[in-house]
Amino acid sequence: MGDEESPLEPASPYGVTKLGAEHLCRAYAENFGLPVTILRFFSVYGPRQRPDMAYYIFIRALLHDEPIIIFGDGEQSRSNTFIADCVQGILLAFEKREHSIGEIFNLGGGEVVTINRVLNILAGLTGKSPQVTFAQARPGDQRHTAANIAKAQRVLGFTPTTPVTAGLQAQVEWQRALL
Repeated sequence: MGDEESPLEPASPYGVTKLGAEHLCRAYAENFGLPVTILRFFSVYGPRQRPDMAYYIFIRALLHDEPIIIFGDGEQSRSNTFIADCVQGILLAFEKREHSIGEIFNLGGGEVVTINRVLNILAGLTGKSPQVTFAQARPGDQRHTAANIAKAQRVLGFTPTTPVTAGLQAQVEWQRALL
């Protein structure tokens, strides 16, 4: 679990585009004096999540009694971040911009969960058993990611407050309302 200064070696095209965007922001800062703060979000979820994201797909499948395909063995882990915690981090970076301009901050939820654990939580929240099929892991997918948020805690006062179960409950309720 590296911090903001750890070497970056993205393995997926998605990761490369995120790093490219950081370089573009820094180039604008250097060339045009644009005040920039870079916030690195880790696996954001919650109400209004994009429909191509895993949690949305899992919840939709459970609510419609559809099968779920897991790429890999389900033991991949993430430090998911509930959307309200991301918003808190953004506001703190803005409010404390005298300390955040030119800096990079990891914003993560602080709780690491596996895909299998998430499916177990979602089964409890929906009252449905997931119909899971395991497939080969996708090239470029990282096995484990976790946000080291020590710098954001120290400089911004960032502390995520939403446990994964509570965040998933909010997303399940929102997705149920869409039915």
